[in-house]
Amino acid sequence: MRYRDGTETKGSVALKDITKAMIQIRLGEMADAGLGTVTVDETRIRIKSILEEAFENDLMPKNPARKIETPQCKPKKETRSLTPEEVRALWDGTEGKDYLYWRLMILTGLRISEVVGLDRVKVRPEGLLIDQAVVGSKPKLPKRNKIRTTPLPDSLRAELEEWLSTHDSPIVFPAPEGDHCRTEDRHVQAIVKRARAIIPDLEFRMCRTTFATLFEGDEADRTSIMGHFDTKFTLEKYRKPLEERRKQSVEELDRRPNVVPIKRTA
Repeated sequence: MRYRDGTETKGSVALKDITKAMIQIRLGEMADAGLGTVTVDETRIRIKSILEEAFENDLMPKNPARKIETPQCKPKKETRSLTPEEVRALWDGTEGKDYLYWRLMILTGLRISEVVGLDRVKVRPEGLLIDQAVVGSKPKLPKRNKIRTTPLPDSLRAELEEWLSTHDSPIVFPAPEGDHCRTEDRHVQAIVKRARAIIPDLEFRMCRTTFATLFEGDEADRTSIMGHFDTKFTLEKYRKPLEERRKQSVEELDRRPNVVPIKRTA
C-alpha cells in the first residue's frame, strides 16, 4: 500500500490479516516523522474507506480501521518572515537564475511549485497568469484550483524579459532535459542550499510569508495575489509582525494630536 507521504508498506499483508494495531502503528509512525494532522488524518480516512469497501465485498470479516482515531501530531514549526535587510542581502548575494527565483517569490508571493510551472506565454502585460503548478512530475491547477493574475513590478518584468531572451524554451525555467522542473529536483533544491550561505535557515516557503508580511497594500489585494480565498486566513497564517513596523506604528500613534495626552508628572 502506498501512503500520501510517498512511502509503502514493506512486503504484503493479506486483507484478513490487517489489524487495528498495525494501522495505528503506521499512523503513529507518520506523526512521529513530522507529518501534519491533515496529512495523517487524510491517510486514516483513505485506509478506512478502502477497508470498508473490502468488508462490504466480503473480502475481510470486519473493518479494523472503523474506530481508529488520528494520533496526536507535532505542531508544525511556524514559518518566519525575512526582514527587509535579509531580502536585500539575498538579492545582493545571488545572481542569474537564483536571483530571479528569489525575486519572483518575494515580489509576487508565488509558491515554488508555481515558479517551476511558469510558461513563457503566462508573462502578460497585466502580470503573471498563474494557472498551473508542478506537483510531482506533471503540471496541475494551482493549490485549491485558484487561478489568478499576479502584478509584476516593472524592474522584475525587465529582468524576466532579459532572462527569456537567453533561451527559446516555452518554459520560463526549463529543466536540463527541456521539461518543467520539479520542486524536488536536485538543481532546484541547490538554489536554496546556495542561498543558505547568506541566510542559514532559508526555505522557499519563507518567501510567501515574506510577501504577506512586507506587502503594505489593501488586505483583499494581498489575499488575491497569494491565491487565497479568505483574508482572515492570510493574515493569521502568513502575515507576521515586524519589530520595526511595530515601533513605527506606536511612534506614529504617539504623534497623533487627537490621542488623549499622557499626564506627565514633575
